[in-house]
Amino acid sequence: MKYLNRYTFFARYIPGLISIFPLTVIYFFITKKYSDFKLNEYFESVTFLLGISATFVLTFFVSMIIREFGSFLEKKYFNNRLGFPTNYLMLYQNDKLPYQSKERYGDKINKDFGLRRLNESQERNNVDEAIKILSQASRMVSTKYQQNEQVKDANIAYGFSRNVSGGLLLSIPSSIAGIIVGFILKENSLVLWSSVAAIIFIFLAFFHKQWIIGNAEKYAEKIIAVYLSDNI
Repeated sequence: MKYLNRYTFFARYIPGLISIFPLTVIYFFITKKYSDFKLNEYFESVTFLLGISATFVLTFFVSMIIREFGSFLEKKYFNNRLGFPTNYLMLYQNDKLPYQSKERYGDKINKDFGLRRLNESQERNNVDEAIKILSQASRMVSTKYQQNEQVKDANIAYGFSRNVSGGLLLSIPSSIAGIIVGFILKENSLVLWSSVAAIIFIFLAFFHKQWIIGNAEKYAEKIIAVYLSDNI
């Protein structure tokens, strides 16, 4: 198992770092306030260095937790009758992609994997079976092209949005906690940073569903485009 690669770093570790940012800010302002160091001395102190080290270690564990929250959101938004965008974008009833692309996709999965997709009339009468075939095809196509750089980039963007959204369960309460602690300690800078973080995370909370679905569809479209362009 690869613990650190491009996907793990950008789609899991960075979202974890973003999620614990408010807690990190609280820690640094509290330790700075109650230390005897001047600001430049504080940045060279063991307290500061330990805080930095602890942040990176904590981020590793937080990234695993928010990944589970992100997976929960993924199942919530895509664990329905139509499933992931790689399925429903290829349905004839979905008009986001051209009809010709769907026909070519059907020809290719039949040739490459021996899967015969339903035609438009059959699909209309049996959507569930059409989805089963498209779902099986998408798993095979994803496996075949998961190392493609364009697909990787789209997958990273989707994983980033999903996991940052999953981390909102931690980042929003800790941002609010930072505002409260800032007022108690009379640390205006802590109040400012925590307020900015809270506004950003609450904004994401309102639009996280559209963000996740939008990136999931872009990821699906990229897989499909790469697959259809292969051997042209």
